[in-house]
Amino acid sequence: MHAELTEQGRPFTETFARLPAEKRAHILRVAKRVFARKGYAVASINEVAREAGVSVGGLYRYFPTKDDLLLTVIESGVETLEAALEEAMSDARDPLERIEAVVRAAILHATRDPEMVRIYIAGTPHG
Repeated sequence: MHAELTEQGRPFTETFARLPAEKRAHILRVAKRVFARKGYAVASINEVAREAGVSVGGLYRYFPTKDDLLLTVIESGVETLEAALEEAMSDARDPLERIEAVVRAAILHATRDPEMVRIYIAGTPHG
């Protein structure tokens, strides 16, 4: 899998970036659900488009390839996890508290977003 970055250094187009935040989030939620349920190899742009209620051509205007869509889904998940970990660490004072806070935050994140965990695991050599 190799996603080409747009001129702005992102795996999605300016057209996607200009969509209302709610619509962007909806498309990424649907894509995450499809990738988690089917796996990357079996999931299709057509299925994501149908479930998201957008045209296939429209989805390709937002993401030139399926790789780009997956990469954007993963980046979104990583951003959410990073924010949770940073928040957890900001409240901890000593190193042991920080470690405990990070572990708790990671477990909570995985519990709240099992679809993202499936995608992460499927992308590992042992997935």
